[in-house]
Amino acid sequence: MSAITDEASKEILAFQISNSPNCILITKTVDELINKLPSNVQPITHSDQGWHYQLDSYRQIL
Repeated sequence: MSAITDEASKEILAFQISNSPNCILITKTVDELINKLPSNVQPITHSDQGWHYQLDSYRQIL
C-alpha cells in the first residue's frame, strides 16, 4: 500500500494498493494526489519509506 496523508489533519489524500512496492505503485499514488489537488497548490512531500521513493522517476513527477 502506498498512501499520502496530510500531516496536519492526518487525512488520507491518495492511496493505491499493489502486490509489489514498485515505481508504478508510487507513480499511481502521486498521480491520484495531483488529480485531486487544486491547480494552484504546491504540496511539500516527505518520505522515508524506502528505495522506491528515491527513484529519479518519483522525484521528477513532483
